[in-house]
Amino acid sequence: MKLNIGIDNIEDQSHLQSFIHSLTHIDIKINPIVINLEEQKYHHLNQKMIFMKAQEIHSVGTSKAVKKIIDRL
Repeated sequence: MKLNIGIDNIEDQSHLQSFIHSLTHIDIKINPIVINLEEQKYHHLNQKMIFMKAQEIHSVGTSKAVKKIIDRL
């Protein structure tokens, strides 16, 4: 099962950035671009959290980079 969700407002983007930073201490910039995640794999996280394609993680960022961060949790 795939989860396709986009964040297109500043408040939600800021909330996601804070969430990622609180878990990883990594600052990211977020583009409102949808990525697919396997819903069941991430069910243990807050289901309301939405993971987006990262524009920048330590100056290099892709959706794979965000996924790697999440996979380490």
